[in-house]
Amino acid sequence: MDNSYILKTQKFIIREDDFDPRYSFATVKNTHELFLQKNLIHTLAIQAKRHEGVGHTQEVIDYINSTSNWDIQLHGWDHDRYSDWKYNDIVRDLFAGIGYCQQMFKRVPTVFYPPWNCESNVLKQACQYVGLQFNNNCAYIMSYTNTPESYQDKNVIYFHNWDLNNSKALPKLLDMAMINI
Repeated sequence: MDNSYILKTQKFIIREDDFDPRYSFATVKNTHELFLQKNLIHTLAIQAKRHEGVGHTQEVIDYINSTSNWDIQLHGWDHDRYSDWKYNDIVRDLFAGIGYCQQMFKRVPTVFYPPWNCESNVLKQACQYVGLQFNNNCAYIMSYTNTPESYQDKNVIYFHNWDLNNSKALPKLLDMAMINI
C-alpha cells in the first residue's frame, strides 16, 4: 500500500515514542490494529539500541515488515540527550540508528525526533549531514487530547505505549486524526 496519500491527508503525525525492545508482539500488534482500523499511519520513533543491545524480537520485526501503514523514523540510539554531545559523536549515533532501521525494518528513516525534544545547532547540523530532517515540533498525547486548540501549530502528537494513560487516550487521538481527512 502506498502510504504517501495518507501521509499527505492525515491531519498530523501520530508518533509512538521510545519504540524499543520492551514491546511485546501482542502490544505492537494491538496498537497497530487501532491505526489500521482508521487507515492512519503509525509512526514509530525507533530507539535502535536501548537496554544493552537487546534487539526487537523477530516476531515484531516480521510483523512490521509484513503489514502496511507504518512510518519508521529515528528517535536516537539509546535515548540520550544529544543537545550536549559533540558533533562527531552525534553523527556516529545517527548513522548507527539509520543502519539499524535499514537492516531490521528495510526502511531508511528521513526524520529525527530527538529524545526529550532537545535541540541544539550542533544536533541540527549533524542531522543535516546524515540526511535526516530534525523535528521537535510536537505535543504530548495527554495535553493534546485535553486541549487541542492549544496545539494548532504542532504537526506531531506523540505517545508512549508503556504508559497506561497514553494507551487509554490513543483511541480518542485516532478519532481526532480522522477529522478533516
